[in-house]
Amino acid sequence: MSNLALKSANELFTQVYAKIGNIAPLAANTEPDVRQTFSAGLQALHHKAESLLQWIIAMGQVTVDDQGDPLNLEIGTYTWDPLPEDVAALVSHADPVDEGDEYGTDEDPNDVVDEQLTAQKAPILEVIHDPGRLPFRLQDFRSMVAAAGYKGKVEDQERQAIIRMICGYKLYPTHTMEKELAEHQFVTKSIPKWTSSATNIDNIQVLEDRALAREIYILKDTQNNNVHIWIKCVLRNIQALQLVQEWDTLSPELQLQFRHAVAETYFSDEFARISKYKITERRKKIKRAALYRKFNTHHNKIISRRRKFATLFTMLGPTVLLDPALLHLTQRGYPRSSKYFDRVLAIVIRELENDAFQVDIPWLWEQRRFLLRAVDAIAGSSTFEHVRAFLDNTCFADMDYVTDSDGVDI
Repeated sequence: MSNLALKSANELFTQVYAKIGNIAPLAANTEPDVRQTFSAGLQALHHKAESLLQWIIAMGQVTVDDQGDPLNLEIGTYTWDPLPEDVAALVSHADPVDEGDEYGTDEDPNDVVDEQLTAQKAPILEVIHDPGRLPFRLQDFRSMVAAAGYKGKVEDQERQAIIRMICGYKLYPTHTMEKELAEHQFVTKSIPKWTSSATNIDNIQVLEDRALAREIYILKDTQNNNVHIWIKCVLRNIQALQLVQEWDTLSPELQLQFRHAVAETYFSDEFARISKYKITERRKKIKRAALYRKFNTHHNKIISRRRKFATLFTMLGPTVLLDPALLHLTQRGYPRSSKYFDRVLAIVIRELENDAFQVDIPWLWEQRRFLLRAVDAIAGSSTFEHVRAFLDNTCFADMDYVTDSDGVDI
């Protein structure tokens, strides 16, 4: 019944859209009474369209896709096919364009896109297919922590992040890492509260409460220097990997409640202001709904990025936890991303799934030990134990043990 009603509504709306396409704007010398009537009609149409859009977006939030995520029906997510008369009008009024005018050449714009995509993916694919690829050094790691990430444009940082995940780091003796990191003033013992908070989240028994606590932990920005930023990134990466698994087990109803609860934390100031507005409760409800939708748009993109991050962790293990870049959010709350990153990442994951790429068990143990020695030297024993427990329960849960040449069993 619902499908038939929706089909009928779509057919009617298509007719309405066609009628709207035939409405011409008023001329500059239109009489005032005609202009007033036109304006009133336009405002009434706007009110009906806004109400319809509010209903559609709300319905999307309780309708899940094949992955169990609510449909994202925000403005700009989908576009109508242009009406034939619109296309004709655009063509007839368009300025003449010389061939190749946009790019200064006669090449196909798709070729330019392909060149940019190739420039982004080629260095990564070269590393994937190089059996003699070398690990990064302790100095490279130290520079990354000191700079709170990688240098260069966003696409350069993304490329460097993935290459380091694939190559890993050379393992050094424990005393060497402690000495090198201490000499460069990287040692800080001021973060046990972050770690204890993360550990306490693991002990929350109710799934939806635990997932909510993880999300709020991830979104809080409490670090105050570059070393703290890197430590918080490691803890954030772990929380994100745990949360993406828990998210998939929540029912659609609980996912919606979860998002509303996080939105009220994320936009707490905005919600407080709405409560103080001297407007009707109906208008307040509309404004709150807009904030919920805004966060849902953010969260859809965040969950998508975390899924890809989790895939990399499944394939590459501990090196992924070292990364400060791929889960970084912009000031607007979206995952930071260059134009072609999602396409590049899909290509990289496909190549990593190829049988030609192999990650051996000794390499994984080396990367585990590099990570844990770095965390211990920089953040102390509580963070060390937290990270080790996560590794023991995930990628190393059923893995054969490989002896440590340094004699330290971690």
